[in-house]
Amino acid sequence: MKNYFQNQKGYALVIVLLFIAVVAIGTVTMYSYSVNSQKFINTSSASVQDKLRAERIMDEAIMKVQTGLEAINPTLTNASPIIDKITALINNVNASSGGKYNIVQTVTEDGQREGVYNVNATFTVYVNKNGKKLVKTVALSTIKDIFQYSAVSNSDFKLNGSAYLQGDVFTNGNLYSLNYGKFLYGKYSYAPTSFPAIDGKLTVKGSINGGTMNGLNPIWTPVPKNTQNLQSIFSLAPVIKDRNTSFTPIAVSSIIVQKSAYPANGNNFPYYGNTSSWFYNYPVTYNTSETIRGNARYNPLVIGNNGNLTINGDLIVNGSLTITGNGKLTVNGNIYVSENATLSGTLNLAQNKYIYINKKATIESFTLNGQMYVGQNVDIQEDFNTNGTLYAKTGIEVTNLSNNSGGTLVLICDGMIKVSNNNQFEDNPKEINAYFYSNSSLEIYGVGSNLKINGGVYGNPVELNAMKGKTSTSQFKNSFENGGLWFENNQLGLEPSKSRLSIIFKNEMIYNPPNGIPTVEKISMKEIEKHYTK
Repeated sequence: MKNYFQNQKGYALVIVLLFIAVVAIGTVTMYSYSVNSQKFINTSSASVQDKLRAERIMDEAIMKVQTGLEAINPTLTNASPIIDKITALINNVNASSGGKYNIVQTVTEDGQREGVYNVNATFTVYVNKNGKKLVKTVALSTIKDIFQYSAVSNSDFKLNGSAYLQGDVFTNGNLYSLNYGKFLYGKYSYAPTSFPAIDGKLTVKGSINGGTMNGLNPIWTPVPKNTQNLQSIFSLAPVIKDRNTSFTPIAVSSIIVQKSAYPANGNNFPYYGNTSSWFYNYPVTYNTSETIRGNARYNPLVIGNNGNLTINGDLIVNGSLTITGNGKLTVNGNIYVSENATLSGTLNLAQNKYIYINKKATIESFTLNGQMYVGQNVDIQEDFNTNGTLYAKTGIEVTNLSNNSGGTLVLICDGMIKVSNNNQFEDNPKEINAYFYSNSSLEIYGVGSNLKINGGVYGNPVELNAMKGKTSTSQFKNSFENGGLWFENNQLGLEPSKSRLSIIFKNEMIYNPPNGIPTVEKISMKEIEKHYTK
C-alpha cells in the first residue's frame, strides 16, 4: 500500500510539472505572439504613414506643375516654344523638390502634327528606405479636354439600360438612369435589364434622376447627388466628383469651311479626261497602275477594282470621286471634290494633307491615311480603317463599323451622329478604337448591336441604349421575349462588363493622339497611370 501511494504521488508530481510546462510554453507563445503582433501593427502603421507621406509629397509636386501651367497658358501663341516652356517648368519644380521627388519628362509630340504638343511627365517619390516608390505619369497636352473623358454631354445624358462606361463622365445638364434598354425593331420598345454601370468619377451639373417604366414611358424621380444614393440607380455606382470644368465646343463647320477653298490656280491644273463636249462629263476610269507627276484635274474620277493611281501633287475632281473594291489612290497633296464621294479600297495622303468633299460621302470597307472634311453628311458601313479624323457638317450614320487598323478613328460632326446595327445579334462584342463627337445629339445602340468602343463620346445631348448578354431574333435557352427580340435571362445577375455597349476610356487619345484631332492653345494635365514599385 505504501508503494501505491508513493507511486500516486509520483504521478501527481509529473502531472503538475507537465501542467507547469504547458502553462510556461503557452505564456511564452502568447508573449511572442503579442510581441510579433505589436511589431506587425507598428510595421503596418509605419507603412500606412509612409504611403500617406508619399501621397502628400506627390500632390505637392503635381500642384506645383499645375500652378506653373496656369501661369504659362495665357502666354501661349501658335509660335510659342511650348516644349521649351514645359521643360523649363519641370526643371524649376525639380529644383524646388529638396530631394523629396523627381520628375522625368518624355516628349511624344513636338507640334509637327498640326499643333499637337504632348509631354509625358513621370513623378517619383520614395516611400521608405527600402526603395519602395510611388510613381505617377501625367500627360501635359494641347489635346482638348473632352478627350480626357469616356463620355461628355454638353446638355443632358440619358442612359437607357445597362451600358458600361470605364473612365470619367461629365454632363453639363441632367443625368437620367433607367433599367430598361431602348431599341428599334420594327418600332421602339423597351426591355428590362439592369441599371447602367460607371467605373470612374461622375460630374453632373444638373439633377440626377432614376427611372421606372409606366407602360412605354419612363417616369423619372430625382436622386440626391452622393455615391451612396447612386447605388440605387447604377449596377456599379460612380464616385461623385464636383468639377468646375467647362468645355468649348469644336467649331466644326468653321473648320470644314477653312478646308473648302478651291485650290489656288486650280483651273490651270493639267486636265485629264475627254475634251469632247459630248463626253466631257464622263468619268475617267483607272483599272491599271499609273503615275502623274504634279497636279491633276478631272471631271468625275473612278478608281476601278484593280486601279492604282498616284498623283505627285494636288488633285481636283470637278464632279464625283469613286474608289471601288481594291482600288488605290495615292495623292502627295490635298484633294478637292466638288460633288459626292463613294469610297472603298484605299486612299493614301501625305502627312498633314487632307481630302475635302463638298457634298455627301459614302464609306464602305475603306482605308484612309490622312484627314477627311465633308460638307454634308457621311454614311459609314463595314470597315473604316484609319488613325485619323473625319469632320462632317450635317450628320454621320454608322452601321456595322469595325476599325481593324489598330489606329483610332475620330468622327467629329456638327449634326447628329447615330451608331446602330453594329455587330448585330453576335455573342462577342466587336471592338473598335474610336471617338464620336457631335455638336448635336449622339445616339448609340447596344441592344441588338454588340459594340465595345475604346475611346470616348461627346454629344449635345448623349443617349446610350444597352442590354447585357445574348440577344437573338429567335428563342434560345434561358431567354425572355420583348418587342420581338429574345434576351438572356437574369439581366441583374450578369456582370456589368457583359453589356452589349461598352465605352472604355483610352489613354492613347492623350499621349498618342490620332492625326487631325482638335487642339487648343493651352496645356492641360491628365493623369495616365499611378502605381507603387520597388
